[in-house]
Amino acid sequence: MRKYLILLIVAFVVGCGGTTKSQLNDLKTIVSEIEITKDFEQIQKRIILYEEIPEKDESFEKNTLKPNQKPDYQNRESIIASSSFPKWKKYEDKYISFYYPDVPLLTVKLINADYKREDLDIILNNIDFSYKKLIHCYAIMFNDNSIYCLMKFYKGDHFLYASCFCGGRLYTKYIYRDGGLYRFAVMKNGKPKYIQIRKGDYKVRLFEYPHLPIHPDIYLKIALNINIKALPVNEDKERERIKAKYGIEENIGFLEKGMSRKQVVHILGEPQRQILGSLIYVELRDRTEIIKIIDFQNDIFKGLKENWEEWTTLPSESDSVDRIYEKAKEIKNK
Repeated sequence: MRKYLILLIVAFVVGCGGTTKSQLNDLKTIVSEIEITKDFEQIQKRIILYEEIPEKDESFEKNTLKPNQKPDYQNRESIIASSSFPKWKKYEDKYISFYYPDVPLLTVKLINADYKREDLDIILNNIDFSYKKLIHCYAIMFNDNSIYCLMKFYKGDHFLYASCFCGGRLYTKYIYRDGGLYRFAVMKNGKPKYIQIRKGDYKVRLFEYPHLPIHPDIYLKIALNINIKALPVNEDKERERIKAKYGIEENIGFLEKGMSRKQVVHILGEPQRQILGSLIYVELRDRTEIIKIIDFQNDIFKGLKENWEEWTTLPSESDSVDRIYEKAKEIKNK
């Protein structure tokens, strides 16, 4: 009889109240910022491929809180200027989950072609919902329906490469993380212009940062906590596919500071030339010649130099290897 009672109690605990640790985590809809930013600073550093960030570009710098200024989370401008929030709220549906700042003025809205157009922020009004692979958008909005952050959710097994010209783009950085492949388009100030995440047959693209009021740190924190509910990306296969389709221009983004010369060549392929220990890659697009120079210190890649890339419009009959070689030497000696 006693054994029977024990079995009943165990069955009750397992069946009704035996929640595992992972299930408890899934049920947590409010978390501290510490829980979602464990590798934030590491990712910030990995995004920057330059040995030193080029001359500071303040074109798209955002307002920030002054030293010792306490944030007011009931105030829109204070939220926009904040780089940190003590609590974050979880959004989740059958496709995706992510965290966003837990403040009264912000909420998540699912936006699709059926959403009332007159209620949309000007950013949303310019989105083409007729594009069949665009499933819907996740809009983190203020209570006046203006956008704080926007994510587009697509069906498709490749990244989108078109973007606006605002803020420019120095290079692309790829990072494989939690089964997803991240693509960062990095601006002169070392901040991501926009971020994409691919996993399985789906992708998320965050709207271009220069057109959003959000602080760049919060923009990145939101991106790093997006979980697409799909099969993991095969990192090696994806790198080879991008390499075959887009060449060195995109494959630069798979480099990491601290790589050996051998590792760099494995990713980028054999260079056309080597000058004073630097690898010289040359790409011709119509009448445009692009020379890329990868430097090393004691055979270790420390980052891109400021003059690592040069674009030149060629005369109609001038593309000799010797001339390219001389041009590369000129750049190297600057």
